[in-house]
Amino acid sequence: IENLRRPAAQALSDRLATNALGFPHDSLDKPPANGRKTLLLETLEWKLEHPTKVLLVRVGEFYEAWGVDATLLVEHCGLNPMGDKVRAGCPWRNLQQTLDGLTRNGLTVAVYE
Repeated sequence: IENLRRPAAQALSDRLATNALGFPHDSLDKPPANGRKTLLLETLEWKLEHPTKVLLVRVGEFYEAWGVDATLLVEHCGLNPMGDKVRAGCPWRNLQQTLDGLTRNGLTVAVYE
């Protein structure tokens, strides 16, 4: 994360949080009121299980990443951040291209369907 070249990735890195995902969101700091896990909480658990891997999670027609992993997608795959959040993703049909960009840069990826 220290040697980011793309301005969009640098901008995302400035907004990273201190949790394992690096994603700033209130739901990651407190248990859900209804007792059901949110997608973000589930993703946080996966990140704790695989801290050195970039996580890509299927959400409908897209594979998404949050926090540090989103920053790496923007840096190494040329993707754009999604809105004003520390979040990035790709359409399902571009998954192989995205995986190639990450692994070409020495990163390991875990894909969750």
